[in-house]
Amino acid sequence: MVNIAQRMTRLNELLRLRVGGGAAILPPEVTRLHMDFVMTYDDGHKGPRNFWRNDLRRLKYYNPAIPMTVSRTENPDDPALMTIHFTSPSAAASTPPPVSSTTSPNTSTAPVTPSSSPALAERTEVFNIKSRKRYEILEQLIALTKAKQIEPTEKELNEIRELGEKREQSAKDSTLSQKVNARKKQEKRRMAIARGELTATS
Repeated sequence: MVNIAQRMTRLNELLRLRVGGGAAILPPEVTRLHMDFVMTYDDGHKGPRNFWRNDLRRLKYYNPAIPMTVSRTENPDDPALMTIHFTSPSAAASTPPPVSSTTSPNTSTAPVTPSSSPALAERTEVFNIKSRKRYEILEQLIALTKAKQIEPTEKELNEIRELGEKREQSAKDSTLSQKVNARKKQEKRRMAIARGELTATS
């Protein structure tokens, strides 16, 4: 039987994937998203990396058929860009979406090949994401694509609230346990001193 801690961890992971920045449905005209940024340096690339680690995975969760690729370089002077590929509404309506993405959000630093999506891109929108906060990147992405953001349900809000309360209680229980163990240790030491097994200075 799965214990409570494991269940809380799994529920928390699922909630983090479903709720938050990037929880949005992209329109069928969007055929691919691509990011370029530096993988280690923080000189303007911290925001893009935070977006990749958090918001992009939620976008992928809600849009599994849209390829979302990432190219991470090691040169701090390289640009940080978001590229959105679009097709026409008529092409999007007549072309069934692919079964799955050709590349996961966690693409390595290897060069990214062109998307194999059957809907050919008719135009692209490229915008600079260097020195941008993750929420700023998301706001511009939503504005350019007209994506429909997914608001958390009442059930999810309740689950988030309950998880927060359980985390607080767990922290209190942990603190109390530490104090109890410290008192037991002190009492054990006093008993050992009383029996002559230890000196007060040892």
